[in-house]
Amino acid sequence: MSEMNQRALLQMLLIAPVYCAIIGLSFASPVSGFSDDFETDMGWSRFEEIVGGSSCYGDALGGVSRTTEVAFSGSQSLLIWANQQRSNKSNHVIGQKKVAASGQGGRWLYTVYAYIDPATGQTGQTGPEVSVQNTRRINNQFLTATAGVQYLPQEGTWNIWMAGWQYFLTKALIPGHWYYIAIEVDYDSNQYHRFWLWREGEIDLSIDLTGYNIALEDKQFTEEALWLTVESENLWNNCGTAGVFQYRVYYDSVRLVMGPAPTLYLNQAQFQRGDNFSLRVAVTPGPTPITADVYIALQPPGCTSFACIFFWQGGLNFTATPQPLLRNWLISPFNGPIFTYTFGGTEPVGGYIWLGAFVVPGTGTLMGGITQAPFTFSP
Repeated sequence: MSEMNQRALLQMLLIAPVYCAIIGLSFASPVSGFSDDFETDMGWSRFEEIVGGSSCYGDALGGVSRTTEVAFSGSQSLLIWANQQRSNKSNHVIGQKKVAASGQGGRWLYTVYAYIDPATGQTGQTGPEVSVQNTRRINNQFLTATAGVQYLPQEGTWNIWMAGWQYFLTKALIPGHWYYIAIEVDYDSNQYHRFWLWREGEIDLSIDLTGYNIALEDKQFTEEALWLTVESENLWNNCGTAGVFQYRVYYDSVRLVMGPAPTLYLNQAQFQRGDNFSLRVAVTPGPTPITADVYIALQPPGCTSFACIFFWQGGLNFTATPQPLLRNWLISPFNGPIFTYTFGGTEPVGGYIWLGAFVVPGTGTLMGGITQAPFTFSP
């Protein structure tokens, strides 16, 4: 790789953690990604759906707000609170974020961490529930391709959206724990690719979804846009006759990345002396075999210059010179840990960020987006 290409790649890696916060909604088209750890207000709005037009559902009842009550990364998360007002209605609450003012093609990976409040763990109808809603103008009509999954806590099952909810998995979640949830989709072929569900020591699922298509729906939208949603719904109360129910789901470390890209995720996001650290990677190849140089880098606390980022070379080996971990690698299925470490207490205190990318072999040209996995260390 030439010195100019090395410098360009390094600059891209350094600005990745703040790129989305800086440009807000003024994304270029196509979007390269979005990231929100909810440490600052990035403008998530609330929408309350009257499901099926039923009078048993109410609006202006729920909440979408940043909170310090619990967090996976940093000190804040986003709370989606169904029936915060304690009405006798069902309440489906959506936190939504517009990340592009145009529809998008290509492969996309949407990842979140989700946590069910144990105080309301028995009174939920749906949630966690996440979706990517991609509206494009096709044949002079605005059509929306929605890719989404929802958890049904009463049954311990999962549905996938195909112009209606369809069952695809049974796997119960335990309230009071953070779970990693990810979906990968292809908006060129309008097809799902893969679903991940993970919590260390409990769940490690990677499910092929290529048999599921993403429907094009007329939702009466009047513009192109790309939206992300995180949602929850309180327990169905039979139009008020069964009781008053609330349901609270927290979301954190929300990421949207253009593919192809390696997915990075951690066993936790806050570490102290003696804690075991595990960095995991998931990779899903596309339909056409391609090769890439694989870059995995670590940005340490206070790093703001080209000189302080470290490129991982395997084991405990790092270099300040931009070097790929793998060269000309045929992108192949992979899902598992690649780096483990036990904190001894002498490491620099503060916030770190792991970064990952696929690069056109021998160049500094990114093939997709840059994935991130932030964490903090305090003794």
